[in-house]
Amino acid sequence: MRVRPFVLFASTAALVTATAISSAPIAGAASSTSPPRRIISGWLPYWTTDSSTADVVANADLFSDVSPFWYSARSAGVIAAQISTTTRNSVVARLHAASIPVLPTVTDGTPARSMAAILANPTLRTEHVNALVGLAVAGGFDGIDLDYENFAFADGQSTWPRTKVSWGTFIAQLATALHARGKLLSVDVPYMTSPTNGYWVYDYATIGRYVDRLRIMTYDWSVSHPGPIAPIGWVRQVAAFAATQLPPSKIQMGVASYGRDWPLSTTGCPVDNFPSATAYTARQAESLAASLHIAPTWNSTYAERTFSYRETYRGHSASGGTAACTITRTVWYDDASSALLRSQLVGQFALGGIAMWTVGGESPSMWTPVRAYARTIAPVRTSVTVSAVPASVVYPAAGTVRGLVRRADGSALSGVTVQLQSRPVGGSTWSTAGAALSSVTGAVSAAVKPPSQDMQYRWYLPSSYSIVGAVSATITLPVTIPNGAVYTTAGYHTIGGRQWRTTCGRYGSVSTRCWAYIYATQTAMTASGYVTTTGWVLNNLTYTGPASLWNVNRLARPGTFVSGGATWRVVCTPNATTGARVCTDSILASVISRVANPSGGYTYRTLREWVVNDVVKLSAS
Repeated sequence: MRVRPFVLFASTAALVTATAISSAPIAGAASSTSPPRRIISGWLPYWTTDSSTADVVANADLFSDVSPFWYSARSAGVIAAQISTTTRNSVVARLHAASIPVLPTVTDGTPARSMAAILANPTLRTEHVNALVGLAVAGGFDGIDLDYENFAFADGQSTWPRTKVSWGTFIAQLATALHARGKLLSVDVPYMTSPTNGYWVYDYATIGRYVDRLRIMTYDWSVSHPGPIAPIGWVRQVAAFAATQLPPSKIQMGVASYGRDWPLSTTGCPVDNFPSATAYTARQAESLAASLHIAPTWNSTYAERTFSYRETYRGHSASGGTAACTITRTVWYDDASSALLRSQLVGQFALGGIAMWTVGGESPSMWTPVRAYARTIAPVRTSVTVSAVPASVVYPAAGTVRGLVRRADGSALSGVTVQLQSRPVGGSTWSTAGAALSSVTGAVSAAVKPPSQDMQYRWYLPSSYSIVGAVSATITLPVTIPNGAVYTTAGYHTIGGRQWRTTCGRYGSVSTRCWAYIYATQTAMTASGYVTTTGWVLNNLTYTGPASLWNVNRLARPGTFVSGGATWRVVCTPNATTGARVCTDSILASVISRVANPSGGYTYRTLREWVVNDVVKLSAS
């Protein structure tokens, strides 16, 4: 068990009555048969590996993650294991089988001020980051949990201004490296109740930008003298401050599953059987009270159990004679009721959860009430449907994508923002095409103007503290491309899997001219041979305007003619001489084509073919 010095900065003014704490359930919370919110994390000591792991697996529905207490950093590049590889692999396999992420804890096992010096040195800091990331990757872990306490309890407060800066730099660097490999970072810190009160060297606000979990060790209030382990008012004060420094969903508040037993007087006691303070797990404290036939008292101010008893010690004095003393001992510990009240801070501040020191030491009776509470704040499970009106569109017309947001019981979920996502048919990446706020009936709707290709759409409801996100089915919105529309509509287009780019401008006073390019591969004959390139290639020019401007132009009348030494062919529909029509003008040109040979390589051929040069679109005027 980690033992820390007596808390130096705490104020008794912060201690409030535990019964004042409450938590309002989230609207639409799950029933007693639905899964609870996973609000529990905690440490699994290597000396209680089997029992701690068994407790986690038996209550896996409550755990968001766990941290086996397995490693100690001895230098920048050396991290020592406190458990065998065989045992470690077995535990990780059991926890992963229960769908519980594993973030083993690494403690600071270096001499005082050594870790601070490592983090202040860019070369050593990078070496240490690499060692931690390597541990996470090689061990098949889901991340790393850091418990570096020497800054607070060994280095001295005079070092804090410098360490605070290098600590923040280190956490940013480590988090970036871990996240790049899909790993999480959890950090264990002592308390703070303001930016300058408490162990401010750990700087919640700075490291809170990078960590995935911030576990605040809100226990060990009383160590050298009898008193509560973690007064509920103090824990609440720390939670309230922390929630202003970083996203509350990252915060896991420490919950003690242990107690201490202090002797109140030691006068005249034997030197070879001298009474001292003893640490107990909550289970051991309850067993001790039962063996003494004592009913522990509930302290409503601190939200903890306490009891006292007398014990006689016999042995020898310093001179070797017979010595004996009877003293009163006082026990304080956190039981199931204590755990429940601290768990309720999760709902009150929308925290990520609680972190138990230790899992395996808790009172077995805590699981039922904590699970019941976790169900009252369970996120709402949802579903989203999707439909399109009309079922297809003619480019460039717009359509509408609709949906319905529902709770798991089928009732409407209103007031949530749902994102509309889109991608081309055959595409692999979704992009945001819009958003809508669900109505009182759960309805969402968004207008869409698809590009010149078939598109797929879906609704995406992101997860939040109070809801479990959902993704609708995918619908396809077919897009019909009118004949020649790509030639006269400015912008980028995809038709038949080919990419087009069209630009348009005024031509004369009442006409328009558009250049249509296609992204293609073409071959040209040069002095050094045939050269193949890929890029935007002009496909054709398109002229639009009234018939009165074009009736006398050869490019707007069907037939074949020679101009400038080139042969032209004009095909018009539907009417060759009057009314609205579209004329396609082709020029007879030499075209180089590349043909793959069965035996490998290519053969280039030059053919005389009709090549579309431009299009004339005439109105009826």
